[in-house]
Amino acid sequence: MISEEVLNKFEIIPDYDSVECKEIDDETYFSSEYRNYISNSKLKLINPDEGGSFETYLKGLQSTSSTSLSVGTAVHEVILQEENFEISDQLKPTAKAGMMIDRIFYYRNKKNEKGKYCYKIGESIIFASEDVGYYTNQLTKKRLEALLKSGWDYYKYLRRLQSFKPSKEQIVLDKTTRPIVLSCIEQLRRNEDAMNLLRPDAFNFMGYDIINRNEDAIFINVTVKFPNSLTDPNAEIVSQDLALKIKIDNWSIDLDNKYLTLNDLKTTGKAVYMFPGSIRNETGEFLEGSFQHYHYYRQMGMYIWVLRQYVKREFNIDLKEFTTNLNMIVVSTVPNYSTSVFRVTNEWAEKGFEEFAKLLKYAAYAEYNREKLLKE
Repeated sequence: MISEEVLNKFEIIPDYDSVECKEIDDETYFSSEYRNYISNSKLKLINPDEGGSFETYLKGLQSTSSTSLSVGTAVHEVILQEENFEISDQLKPTAKAGMMIDRIFYYRNKKNEKGKYCYKIGESIIFASEDVGYYTNQLTKKRLEALLKSGWDYYKYLRRLQSFKPSKEQIVLDKTTRPIVLSCIEQLRRNEDAMNLLRPDAFNFMGYDIINRNEDAIFINVTVKFPNSLTDPNAEIVSQDLALKIKIDNWSIDLDNKYLTLNDLKTTGKAVYMFPGSIRNETGEFLEGSFQHYHYYRQMGMYIWVLRQYVKREFNIDLKEFTTNLNMIVVSTVPNYSTSVFRVTNEWAEKGFEEFAKLLKYAAYAEYNREKLLKE
C-alpha cells in the first residue's frame, strides 16, 4: 500500500491536551457520537494482512449491533462491573426468540413526545422481525403463535421490571448460554492470578497507593504529517487530524512501586492453552493462536500507548521510571471452562505498537485523500 521508505517520513504527533477519560457504557461508546473515531477494530479494515484496504476502511465498519448478549459480554459485565450487573434467574427462550421478544417489548413500549405509545402490537412484531431477521416477511400465524408461547413468560418478566427495579441490572440469558456464562464466571473467580490483577486494591495489604479502574473509555486526538505524494521525494508535507478511542477492560497504577498494568479479558471457544500460539505441530512449527490470528498484540500495543498518554497528563508523572505489565486473562467457553493469565512480552507489545502506528499512517493518508481514493 505504502512503502516502508515513504512511511518513515510520516510523523504521528499526539495532542496531549485532548486526551480524556470517560465513564460511558458500550451503547454510547459505539454510538454515532463516536462512530468516526478510530478504534482498533477500525484499523483492521485498512490492514492488508486482515483483508483490509483503503476502500474498505473509508466505507467504514458495517453495523454489527445485535440485541443478543454474547457469552463474552455477559462475563465482562459481571466480572468487571459486579456492583452493577448480575445474572438473572429468569430464562429467555432460544437466543433468536429472546431477541424477538426484546425488540417487540421495545417497540411496544416506545412513546412519543406526548407520552403516547408509538406502535401497536402488530407493528411492533413486524419491526422486531426486521431488526432481528426472524422470518422477515415470512412470519406466519403458526410461527407467531410458537414465538409467543415460548416467550410469554419472558415478556411478562420484562413488564414486571418496569414497576420493580432491582438494585443491579439483570442479565437474562437462554438456557444454553446461562450455564456457560456462570461456569466462566466461577472459574475466573477461582483463579487467584486473574483476581489479583483485576482487583489489586482488594489484596493491597501493605497499603500501597494503587488506583484501579475498569471499563474506561479514553479518547485522544493526533496529527499525522506526511508527504502529499508517495513517489515525489520533494512533495509538500501535509497533515491530517485523527481522533482515536479505546475502551480498556481493566488498568491499574501502583504509584509507590511504579507499576502500570493493563489487563484485557477474553473468552475463547477453544482450550486456553491454544490462545497464545505456543503449541507446535508435528513438524515442530508453532500453530497460530487467537492472539496472533486476531492481532490482539496490536490491540495491546495501541491501548498501552493511549493509556500512557492519559496517565502522563492526568498524574503528571514520568513513566520512564515505571514498569509496564500487559496481561491477557483468558477463559474458555467449553468444558472445563479453564482460565489462564498470559503475559504479553515486550517483543509482542513492540510489534503491536509498530503495526498500530503503520495502520494509523495508512488511515491518515486515506482520510486526506478520501475523495480521490473512493473514485479509483
